[in-house]
Amino acid sequence: MNEVSTQDIVDEYISKILGLGFGMGTGDFDVPARADTILKILFINDDTVTIFAICHEYHHALSKHHGRLTAFNGNDSRNPNEHDCNYETIEELIRRYQTFDVPFNTITFMTWFGIPFEFESKVIEIYKSNYQLEVEETYYAQN
Repeated sequence: MNEVSTQDIVDEYISKILGLGFGMGTGDFDVPARADTILKILFINDDTVTIFAICHEYHHALSKHHGRLTAFNGNDSRNPNEHDCNYETIEELIRRYQTFDVPFNTITFMTWFGIPFEFESKVIEIYKSNYQLEVEETYYAQN
C-alpha cells in the first residue's frame, strides 16, 4: 500500500508521546497500549499494539485525560473521553490514508491501521462528513 510500514507509524506515535514527557514500559499487558497521564507512562504490548491503539493513546496524552478505566474492560465505552479519542484517531488516520493515493475502502483502511471492526459505522460517518464522498460500505455497515 505504501512504502512506510505499520511499525514505522507505531514508532512515530510512540515518539510523539515520549516527546510529551512520558516514559515507556513494555510487556505482556492485557491491552495493546495505555497512556497513564497521571504517572506519564506509556504502556505498550509489543505483540498486540496497532496504529489505531497507539494513535488513540496519543490523543489521550495530548488531552491529558485521567481518572479513566481501561477501554477494554467493558465499562469505559460510556466515557466521553473515549468517544472523543476514537473520533480524533479515526479522523487523523483517514487523513493519513488519503496520502497513500489509493481509493478509500473501509475494510482495507480499518485492517491496515488495526481499527476494531465495531467502529466501521463511525469510520464511514467520519469519512462521509469530512470528504463528502461516497464510500464503499460493507453489508454490516448497511444493516
